[in-house]
Amino acid sequence: MDKQTLNVAFATQKGGSGKTAITVLVASYLHYNCGCPLAVIDCDFPQHSLYEMRERDSRAVLENEYLKRMAYEQMREPGRAAYPVQKCRVERAPDMATELADSGNYDLLFFDLPGTVNSSGILRTIAQMDYIFAPVSADQTVLESTLAFLDVLQRMMLGKETSRLKGLYLFWNLVDKREKSELYGRYEKVFSFENLYTGYRESVKGVGWKASTQRYKASALAKINHPHDELLAGRFRSRGFYEFDIIERGKPRHIRSVHISERVVQRSLCDYALVPMLSRSFIYDNGASLRGKGYDFAVKRVTQFLAKHYRQHGREGYALVFDFSKYFDTAQHAPVFREIEKSGIDDRLVALSEYFIKCFGDEGLGLGSQVSQIAAIALPNKIDHYIKDVLRMKFYERFMDDGLIIHRSKEKLRECLAALRRLCAGLGIKLNEKKTQIIKLTRGFTFLKVRFRYGKTGAIVRRVCYKSIRQMRKKLKTFRRWVGSGRMDVEDVKASITSWSGHMRRFHSYFAVQSVMKKYRELFEV
Repeated sequence: MDKQTLNVAFATQKGGSGKTAITVLVASYLHYNCGCPLAVIDCDFPQHSLYEMRERDSRAVLENEYLKRMAYEQMREPGRAAYPVQKCRVERAPDMATELADSGNYDLLFFDLPGTVNSSGILRTIAQMDYIFAPVSADQTVLESTLAFLDVLQRMMLGKETSRLKGLYLFWNLVDKREKSELYGRYEKVFSFENLYTGYRESVKGVGWKASTQRYKASALAKINHPHDELLAGRFRSRGFYEFDIIERGKPRHIRSVHISERVVQRSLCDYALVPMLSRSFIYDNGASLRGKGYDFAVKRVTQFLAKHYRQHGREGYALVFDFSKYFDTAQHAPVFREIEKSGIDDRLVALSEYFIKCFGDEGLGLGSQVSQIAAIALPNKIDHYIKDVLRMKFYERFMDDGLIIHRSKEKLRECLAALRRLCAGLGIKLNEKKTQIIKLTRGFTFLKVRFRYGKTGAIVRRVCYKSIRQMRKKLKTFRRWVGSGRMDVEDVKASITSWSGHMRRFHSYFAVQSVMKKYRELFEV
């Protein structure tokens, strides 16, 4: 069998990344130290820097007696002769490669390609490569251009019959020793196999009954290792999302959720990079979707605010309740990206986070994507700090797209509302004017589907909105149909109602809960 000559190229879309130097170093090491027969084709028109360097070296040897003797001694040893460096236009490179391969003298051909895909004939030449290596440095522009370049190659050529391309690989280059090595190792640490495995364990909690989760669990280790290799090589790509509707706290929501394999990756990205770095700038009363925070935390904080307000000012005062309109659907990407970029995480992690967000379109964030959830928490961070630090509002709570400010002065809350409108406009966020209002505390207000009010003695009364009770009664009827059709077990219904009633015990809604439990017994304990 005739041996096949491998075509290898070092290529980027950004000058100054060191691809020519890397080509020389790798070619020289393999040729002189390992004895691998190879040649180099310099297609980087018009400078042809690699070819010109070889010509300068040759002239220097001929003009210097000492260098001439050194070159002679090297040439006397078998296999130590200099490897050839040929130059040509990029469109001629495949033909020259064929001629060199047909000679049978070379195991490897290295190509120094131009730094842009706009060069004539470069795509034809790239299609003849077996492997492409892309050097990247700790620079966002370099990283973004390289990832975009490799994305095009992966979609157009990798694994296609018209192309020889078998692999695309990224590697660090131009590492500044003065910088902390942590910068260059953070990406690899975030997506280590151990962290991905932990992300998998967390991602399957509560959804182990799903068929897709069961299929994933059947060969989990292999399926974790696959994205691990792709992430480290810079080749990971999203599989898209699937869509469904749910009822959350009485409100219908359209969910676009990612597949379990991508959910594992996003979990690792969020838990080990995005959340630790972004949360450093969050206020304490940013209550959604963070460890130690959540719905119960937000409700508890509002209760504490009301208790403190009563001790200072009695029952007199006002609450500004606001809501962002269609928050996830209309969120602008530019301010989200600014929050991520200034967090201080690795540029590759920034690029990957932005890639996950862009998968849902040019606008909006995907409910069902953890990266989008964290981005939604971070987007109004500027609003949070302005209200807390500039306007000095002590009793302020935000839960994703819902917010609350309590103050004794109505005029002060009007000032807050004006600032809120201005800041939202700057971030591309729309206020829901119907739900945004200033309410007297003696009347009571609704926040996170909970009705808060003062009792006559100052006691804080928390009742569940009637809408939530009505929604649960409807859900029980739906469960009854599912049980009848075999889609759901009675034990699953029991677990659901037990969890719900346990949650309801936090509120002063005994009789409302009893009405729902009565309906449950009528439907399922007959």
